[in-house]
Amino acid sequence: MDIKIDIFKKKISIAKDLEICIFKIKGKIDLSTVDSLKRIFSDVLEKGYRNYVLIMRDVEAIKSTGVGAVLDFAKQVDKAGGDLRIAEIPSNITNIFNILSMGDVLIIHGTLTEAIESFKGLFEKNIQRIQALKERNEELEKKLKGIDKEFPPTFDPIAFINRFLKGLQTDNQALKRKIEEKDMEVKNLRNKLDRYKKA
Repeated sequence: MDIKIDIFKKKISIAKDLEICIFKIKGKIDLSTVDSLKRIFSDVLEKGYRNYVLIMRDVEAIKSTGVGAVLDFAKQVDKAGGDLRIAEIPSNITNIFNILSMGDVLIIHGTLTEAIESFKGLFEKNIQRIQALKERNEELEKKLKGIDKEFPPTFDPIAFINRFLKGLQTDNQALKRKIEEKDMEVKNLRNKLDRYKKA
């Protein structure tokens, strides 16, 4: 039995550039049809779509090869930086997914509407994340400007450290000379004291 897959696209109103590629899968996903499904998955990925919904209400049965194909597709979508939702799974397929704990690795919704709404929430979270990154970037720019004022563009940290170390060396040499001078003064005083005692 052949598998039939209808593909259509939907744009979310919250973002004109956020397009969802929706699959309506009909028939059985087994060894005889899984290659066709994989080819279609591969084709849409090559076209650059990032967000997907698989509608499975008309799937009559799914074998392990079909489950593997869906999981592989989910991994490829995630690797491409996209998101996949599964929607409207019939009870017989739901039982299989429950046994395999597919809910732990796939995002499953009861209806297509719920699946699409989840993308809206995802987009809003991304907007918040982008805004937070923008604010963080502005803070960093302010700090960098402050650093530029303190250290001009010509500032060479290596040369600065070398000058600092050279200054320390000069100070140490001066301190050493002072210590030697004091030692000489102490020595002279002792000599005078010795001569005084002998007189």
